[in-house]
Amino acid sequence: MIPFQSLAFARSVSVALTMLSLLGIATDSLAADLNDLTWTTENDQVTITDCDQNAAGTLEIPPLIEGNPVTTIASDAFSHCALLSDVVLPEGVTSIGDNSFVNCLSLRTVSLPESLQSIGVWAFGRCESLKAASIPAGVTSIGFVAFASCISLPTIEVAPSNMHFQSIDGVLFNSTGTLLLTVPAGRSGRYSIPASVTGIESAAFRDCKNIHQVVIHEDVNFIGANSFEGCNSLSRIITASPNMHFQSLDGVLFDADASTLITYPAGKTGIYTVPTTVGTIAELAFAQSHGLTGVTIGDNVTTIGNLAFYQCRNLESAWVGNGVTTIGDLTFQECESLRTLRLGTNISEIGSQTFLLCKSLSRVSLPRSLVSIGNRAFALCYGLTTVIIEGAPPTMGDIVFEQIGAGAIAEVEPDQLAAFGGAGADWNGLQVAMADTAAMAPLTTDFGRITGAKIVNTGDSVTLTASPQPGFAFAHWTGDANGTDNPLSVTLDSDLAVGAVFVPEATYNAIAASGREEVINDPQAFELFTADQLQALATGMTISRKPDGTFTLIFDVKKSSDLVEFIDIDNTGNTVHINAEGNIELDFVSGERAEFFRLLFRE
Repeated sequence: MIPFQSLAFARSVSVALTMLSLLGIATDSLAADLNDLTWTTENDQVTITDCDQNAAGTLEIPPLIEGNPVTTIASDAFSHCALLSDVVLPEGVTSIGDNSFVNCLSLRTVSLPESLQSIGVWAFGRCESLKAASIPAGVTSIGFVAFASCISLPTIEVAPSNMHFQSIDGVLFNSTGTLLLTVPAGRSGRYSIPASVTGIESAAFRDCKNIHQVVIHEDVNFIGANSFEGCNSLSRIITASPNMHFQSLDGVLFDADASTLITYPAGKTGIYTVPTTVGTIAELAFAQSHGLTGVTIGDNVTTIGNLAFYQCRNLESAWVGNGVTTIGDLTFQECESLRTLRLGTNISEIGSQTFLLCKSLSRVSLPRSLVSIGNRAFALCYGLTTVIIEGAPPTMGDIVFEQIGAGAIAEVEPDQLAAFGGAGADWNGLQVAMADTAAMAPLTTDFGRITGAKIVNTGDSVTLTASPQPGFAFAHWTGDANGTDNPLSVTLDSDLAVGAVFVPEATYNAIAASGREEVINDPQAFELFTADQLQALATGMTISRKPDGTFTLIFDVKKSSDLVEFIDIDNTGNTVHINAEGNIELDFVSGERAEFFRLLFRE
């Protein structure tokens, strides 16, 4: 996460670098020297404590200053020295403190001496131009995220004789190769974690913006917090099977029983429905997922961690189920495209800055169960003009509605009007008015979109239209509506939420094989399932139908005893058929269960 002050500093640095360029001065041609440094001497040993932030170019620190050896680089000594390009540390330096070179944006190389023993926390963090890092043999301690967010750094090398760390394919590990410490942020493509690894350090992949896929070995039993933070291109996390601690569903990382959603890859796109097995969404689980456009959190979820949807900049709709009681601090902060928000009926607490800078949010309904709202929870929601409060006045933090839409109102129930000060009163910066409206909210929907959902006066109607993506057809409505009418007119006597089911309208393939437990691929790339698996599929999956709602499907059936050569078989006995509801139905006799079956459905 980048604090506002760092962003401001980065802009000032950019201006400074531009001015040097306009003056025809390259940082390569500049050289910093001893006059740019501040130091202290204690027990005849020198500690470098500060550097002039205007120091530019190459800096070579001498081994002796005033006749005393330089042994320590203090914490923050070179932080924000954004014009330094190369630094040479002398032999004799044993310690580099926390944040020593953080935000040295132009630093390309740093020479670490053989005498070095420790590197502090965040020591070279966000050195965005750093091209190489080589850990000497004597280093025994490397602080947390010491080389994180160095987006130009492709590898971290370690001296072969180092007894505490090692580099495997340019990635930093502990000495035994069991704990993955840091993947350099300049790495790209697909990364498969080595088989020796059992743990992944917190923030290990931080700001690896060009890694698109990570494969986690079956023996990994620990993954630290925020391990994949800032991996903007990561679209899929795969867990090898069997893994007793984690599993991947559709590229999303969960714990072993899928009760906790750990990480939604930031590069994954579209809308997402949290599986019904999930009870907890971990802290930062969806953070900075800029491709996420909609999320549905069902009633099964009871806990949403802080910052869970932080900076999901293209998230347009969020549906929070009735199992959630608390929405924590900064959960939806800076979701600047969020327009549709539905909060469950059991939410009692909204944390601090929860919806800060949700600029597109114009209307929000707060449930009757709500007891308290934290500091600046809806601050800087510039488009927010209507807050519907279904219950009694909640306890309010500081400036909850700071800088929201002009003339914003609080719509309250008639029996609570006096508690808010009466019609026209000012309540925490909102003008109190009596509520008499109902909202139609669209549920997040795959393979199409719903238009026409809006907030109207109670008793008025809205007309919903379901529009499929190319290659898909509208099947039926779901949620608080049913049937197949499209468009659909709905009268709103209360808040409703409606979704649409879209199905493929083209060719369908399904294949069955008995005697196998796992999915396998034959040379023609057909998926093969056991008879039991296909029977389960028959009870839980509706075959897609054509736009007019009819099923006109024929199919070929082939069988084989060895998966090598399939032959046609007679289908007159309804070995496989489509029932009136459009579900696959299968009939297997005992002898056939030893055979492999391939079913090819087509229009």
